[in-house]
Amino acid sequence: MRSLAVARYRLWTTLRAATPIFITAVAPLLIALLVESKSEATFRTDASMWMRVHAWAALMSWLFHAFLIVGAAQQFGEMKPDAQKVHPDDLMESAPLSPQDRFLGECGGVIATTAIIHLCSLPLLVAVAALSPLPASLFVAMEGGILLLLVLAGVSGASRRLAPPTAWGRTRALRSAVSFVILVVIVAAVTTEWREFRASTFTFAGSPSMRTLDRVTASIVAPGVMLGLLAVIYIGFLVYFFVSSTRPRAHI
Repeated sequence: MRSLAVARYRLWTTLRAATPIFITAVAPLLIALLVESKSEATFRTDASMWMRVHAWAALMSWLFHAFLIVGAAQQFGEMKPDAQKVHPDDLMESAPLSPQDRFLGECGGVIATTAIIHLCSLPLLVAVAALSPLPASLFVAMEGGILLLLVLAGVSGASRRLAPPTAWGRTRALRSAVSFVILVVIVAAVTTEWREFRASTFTFAGSPSMRTLDRVTASIVAPGVMLGLLAVIYIGFLVYFFVSSTRPRAHI
């Protein structure tokens, strides 16, 4: 129950400062909808060209939303209350909580705040995906990835707030993000035909279509191993953030 109280406190104090994030989250989706909402007559003038435009607009708007949500979760975790309105600077500092309860509460509040923003954007995300020529399975996979990264970023943000300060504390988030990306790239390199996977991924990002997407998936030679290794990395980072934030002193 103490963790829930902390999560509720963090949720309401963060939401008050998150209004600009709501606007930024929906703006690119609205632009993508305008791009995709062409009349049938206009679309038929050059259908192949407009299909490429629609696919690219949908993919880029979803990716932008994903980066925004992950970045917001990271920043919400370390956001401090306004010192002129709240005394002491953070009321949680004086609450009789165990490190584990405090950490779980902080994570819950940050993740809930970011999830609300994502849920408010979900109807627009679905509309953009529905008007796109790309398969629905791609957007379902992207939605799953967004949710997983949202949780990881929320836990990382809470860790930045709670982990004892160190000489390299300010670069902790950057070091963690770079380490995560490097490990993911290594996993991709050993479970795919790397040159083909790399080339087809860049091609798909620049000109998304069913054909280029099929090239990406065809270059994965061990999908089960890839998913297993990615799951190990994901869980490992969650454990790392939990341990570094709940022990008395963290030397990281």
